[in-house]
Amino acid sequence: MSTTADDIFLRRAIQLAGEARAAGADPFGAVLVRDGVILHQGRDRCVEVSDPTFHAELSVISEYCRSAGVFALDGCTIYCSAEPCPMCAGAIHWAQVSRVVFSISQAMLQAMSGGRPKPPAEPLVNMGRRRIAVIGPLLAEEGLAVFEGYTWTSKVERHRANTAPTPPPDEKPDALSAAQALVEGRFPECRAAFLAGSVIRGEATVTSDLDMVILTTTPEAPYRESLLWQGWPVELFVHSEESVRRFFAGDAERRRPSLPMMCAEGRILRDRDGLAGRIKAEAQALLEAGPPPLTPPEIERRRYAITDLIDDLAGSADHAETLFIAPALADEAADLLLAVNGRWAGQGKWTPRALRRFDPAQADRLQTALLAVYRTGRPDDLIAFADAALAAVGGRLFAGYRLSGSRSEDDASNQG
Repeated sequence: MSTTADDIFLRRAIQLAGEARAAGADPFGAVLVRDGVILHQGRDRCVEVSDPTFHAELSVISEYCRSAGVFALDGCTIYCSAEPCPMCAGAIHWAQVSRVVFSISQAMLQAMSGGRPKPPAEPLVNMGRRRIAVIGPLLAEEGLAVFEGYTWTSKVERHRANTAPTPPPDEKPDALSAAQALVEGRFPECRAAFLAGSVIRGEATVTSDLDMVILTTTPEAPYRESLLWQGWPVELFVHSEESVRRFFAGDAERRRPSLPMMCAEGRILRDRDGLAGRIKAEAQALLEAGPPPLTPPEIERRRYAITDLIDDLAGSADHAETLFIAPALADEAADLLLAVNGRWAGQGKWTPRALRRFDPAQADRLQTALLAVYRTGRPDDLIAFADAALAAVGGRLFAGYRLSGSRSEDDASNQG
C-alpha cells in the first residue's frame, strides 16, 4: 500500500533520474528512506565512474552502508524511478531493505528501450525467508516523462568516447602565447598586464580559462569582461593604476584577496614603465601582511550567524533544506577559523584551498563532516567543527545579541 510520503520520495527519485539524463547518464535515480528521513540518494553513474555495476539502487545501498557502518537496512524503503533490475534486486535482498517503491515497471522500460524482457523485481527480492514489500508502478506518467525523446545507446560506446583522449585543436595556442596575443591585439596601449590562475600554477584542467589583469589608462576602467580568444575562454579584469589599488584595499577589507592573489602569483606579460613590478610587489606585501583582525562587532555577528546555522541544521527535518544549510555553515565556520588565525579566506572552491593552506588536518576534518551530512544526513561532525571554530571567540551567541542601525542584509535574510 502506498502513502502520500511515498509519492514525495518517489518524485525525488524521478527528479534524480532527470538529473542523470541531463548529466549524460541513463535516467535512473534512487532514494533510501527511514522514518521519513532521506538517508542517501543517487543516480546512475556507470559511465562516469567506469563501473558497469554503479546503478542507482546498488550505489545508494553500497555507499550508505559503508559510510554509516551498517550491514542491514531493515525498516528502510528504497524509492526507484524504475523497477530494479536483477542485479539491484539482489542488492536489495541481501541488504534486507523492508520496502521497494518504483515508478515504471521493467515491462514499460523494455517496451521503450526495445531490450530483452527482464524479470520483475518482486520474486527476486523475496528469494529468501524474509518478505520485502514491492509497490509499483506508481506515478508512471511522471516516470515515463523522463524518457521522452531519450535515445538508448551503448554504455560501452559512451564510456569509450568519454575516456578517449581529446587532442587540443590545432588552432588553439598555449596559454602564454594566447595571452600575449590578446594583450597586443586588444590592449596595445596598456601599461601592465598579468596572466594568472590555474594555467600559471600548473593546475590547468580542460575547462581552465585565462585570468588576466590589465592596467590601462582607458576611461572605461575598471571593468570585467568574459570572452573567447583563440580557442581559450578568458576573464579580463581591466583596471587603472588608481582602481587596482582601490580594489586591493577592498579585497583586504573583506579578507578575500582575489585581485592581489592574481597580481602576486601572475606572470607579467607587459611592464611598460615598471608599474607591473610595483603592483606585483604591493600585492605580495599585502598577502604576506595577512588580513586585518576581526573587530568586536564582526566577531559578535559571526558568532550569532554560526549559532543560527547550527540551530537550523540540528533542527532540520527536511533533507533538501539540510543540503543548503550544511555548506552555509561550513563556509561561515571555515571563514571564522581562518580569520581568527590571521589567514586570508576564500569563496567557493577557494574556501577549501585556503583552509588546506592553513591546516590540512582541519581541511580534511571539514570535508569529512560535510560528506557525512550529504551521505547520511548526520550533522554532528559539522556542528562539532563549527563549535570548535566558535570556541576561539567565546562560543555560541544568541541571547543578548543586538544589531543596531538600519535593516541589514543579515536581518533581511533571517526569516526563520
